Amino acid sequence: MTVRLILVERDPIRLEGISRLVRQHTRIDILGQGPDLHSALKQTYGCPAAETIVLVINLDKSDANSLPFWLSMALVLPARVDILGMTAGDRSDTLLLAYTMRLAGLVFAEAKPKEFLRAISAVSRGETYHSPVLVSKFRELLIRACDVEVVSSQGGGIRATGISAVSNIDAEYGLTNRETEITGLVRQGLTNRQIALELGISVKTVEFHVSNVLTKLGVQSRVQIAVFGAGVKQ
Repeated sequence: MTVRLILVERDPIRLEGISRLVRQHTRIDILGQGPDLHSALKQTYGCPAAETIVLVINLDKSDANSLPFWLSMALVLPARVDILGMTAGDRSDTLLLAYTMRLAGLVFAEAKPKEFLRAISAVSRGETYHSPVLVSKFRELLIRACDVEVVSSQGGGIRATGISAVSNIDAEYGLTNRETEITGLVRQGLTNRQIALELGISVKTVEFHVSNVLTKLGVQSRVQIAVFGAGVKQ
């Protein structure tokens, strides 16, 4: 599979650093790079075709109002486009945008080079990647926004206390009782293995139910299930 990269970063020093990192430590060609998506995309005209393009973009340095438009423009490229966003996670609006735009990955803007390479490598293989520090920041955001409390049950997690309408919403989307039960545990931050132990079922069965929930709610990730449950839908 041919994978190529597009880099978008307003900070010229950081842009050059990421570019050099990719060229030195991967075999992925960079199709275009620049301070904004428009200038980076212009460099791709006439470039060799690719099966997959990984778009690495700094969400903090982009205009949030125009970002969805430019990202939709990127999706008309003659290849599958997987988006890896970068953010410091300091702004709640950017963090919510990042987790509701179906990005293939989200990496901490101040991550060490090894983590950047790990994120780029994962997304280029068609996998997802989310920096643990950003997942923690997002969970904290949900705690503040949705009136939830941290629980100290086996495995820990988050329990919603201020969104009583969630189960009604789940019912409206056709979730079965088991799917609703598993969705609640996903929203508490439990992994598939922890859910399996909690309910006394196999991990494969949990994966099957989670897949059904994603389809019925029309979302792409476990994090988006949590966002959906908080009333923040796409």
